[in-house]
Amino acid sequence: MAGFGSASLGERLLLYVPNRLLDLLDVLHLGYGVGPGLGVEFHFTRHGRLGAVAGGDVGLAWLGRWTSPVECAAYARASLGTRETIAESSLGERWRYPRWDVGYSVFALVGVAYAAIAPDEIVDFLVGFSTYDTKGDDLPLGPPPWDVGEPTPTRPRPR
Repeated sequence: MAGFGSASLGERLLLYVPNRLLDLLDVLHLGYGVGPGLGVEFHFTRHGRLGAVAGGDVGLAWLGRWTSPVECAAYARASLGTRETIAESSLGERWRYPRWDVGYSVFALVGVAYAAIAPDEIVDFLVGFSTYDTKGDDLPLGPPPWDVGEPTPTRPRPR
């Protein structure tokens, strides 16, 4: 949860440097996948995108601490603003770009590259020098408190 957290003063002092380094790592997001495809997509946050890509790839990425680094998918995606149309196979998972990323992805025949900065993580890094945690991701922590993946499945009803 955002704020100064429930960690003791000793824990906050002991984890101060590791937390600042982790916050700094969260600022830049990069990915590369190998496979056939074509397209360009610009990301002005998840709420404003423009582009179209089609292809299949296997790749690795750093998209922050709370997203899967692996992609293994075949897909066609077109996006305009907040609208996105996706057709994909069930080869594996696709990268889930963080909500506030500003960047681009380019699919050029033999691979896909993704590069972005995360403005919300820049704020978290800078404000974190005061030990205030805007993202609620400083150590020690529990599960991530924001939308990072697929919705939680509901439990089946007892019969």
